[in-house]
Amino acid sequence: GINAEYMGHDVRVLFSQTAEPQRADSSPTDPRWAAATYNMVLGANQNRHSYITKGIMGTKHAVHIALDPAVNVVACGFTDRARAVWERYWFHCKLSHTGARLTCGRGAMHDQVCMEFVDPKPIRGLRYIGLSCFNEPSIYCDIGIS
Repeated sequence: GINAEYMGHDVRVLFSQTAEPQRADSSPTDPRWAAATYNMVLGANQNRHSYITKGIMGTKHAVHIALDPAVNVVACGFTDRARAVWERYWFHCKLSHTGARLTCGRGAMHDQVCMEFVDPKPIRGLRYIGLSCFNEPSIYCDIGIS
């Protein structure tokens, strides 16, 4: 059976050169996205897996963390089993002349790093940020871009 405590949704943030993956006729497994999009996911697969990858779906994960309670979505669950209603997560992508550094964490910006990926062959020209989750409505607030 499925443990309802961990049935909550994931948090996904994409940094991309294009908004085309958002089109209804676009496939998330299209190999073109591996050259255009970074995908950072906390709490996938019933809150058991978190990862950073180039592409959206069907790509080899650059970072993959499984079954680590420190690297998942804390604010999930149902009824009295649910944890905090609000939890703060941050996602960061910094490009430089030597590559890209992608990090995400919990709490204030750059605190409690959960995952990090340094890409020596970065995707350049990132202009779009995609926010999504699986199976549940989510509220995004305090969004900052610098």
